[in-house]
Amino acid sequence: MKKNNTIYPILIIITLLFHSCVSVKLPSTEIPKNIEMSGEEGIVIGAITIDKRNYTNAARFFYGEENISPGVKLSVVSIVPPQTWYVHFEPDLFDGNKAVHYFKIKKVKGKYKFYARTTFSNGVQYAETMTYKLDVPFEIEKGKIKYIGEINCLYDQSYEVNDKSERDLPKLKEMFPTINIEK
Repeated sequence: MKKNNTIYPILIIITLLFHSCVSVKLPSTEIPKNIEMSGEEGIVIGAITIDKRNYTNAARFFYGEENISPGVKLSVVSIVPPQTWYVHFEPDLFDGNKAVHYFKIKKVKGKYKFYARTTFSNGVQYAETMTYKLDVPFEIEKGKIKYIGEINCLYDQSYEVNDKSERDLPKLKEMFPTINIEK
């Protein structure tokens, strides 16, 4: 009796494809339809845009209190797009060459800052992690949901902060109609 050995490679491929699709992490999926705050909490909502030519397997944006002590663990906004044989572009929207990803941060009131961005790229024979410095302050106010703008990651790996409320607030209202976002 002859064994059929082709089933094992197929099962491995299916498992790998399933794992790569399940590990997707897009920041707008963490914005609930109804937001509740308690005590001293507040929320900021903004956009992270990445030039499509710089799209990587993962990008992480680290933030913490504005005057954070060295060695303190930072919080993170992660963008991990769906991946099978290649990275799929699935942002919340495209604005020209920019892939736009909305995010929310819910913390106690205070002054915070984005400190760094890391990117991870890999292929068949390489893996690369790069870190870029950020200096993007923002403030969380008690009981409010505020729009803080766009962190635009440019093609040359620099960044700029823009007020894109005319683009973002209508789209956010469409995506999350029960949330009242202030500018």
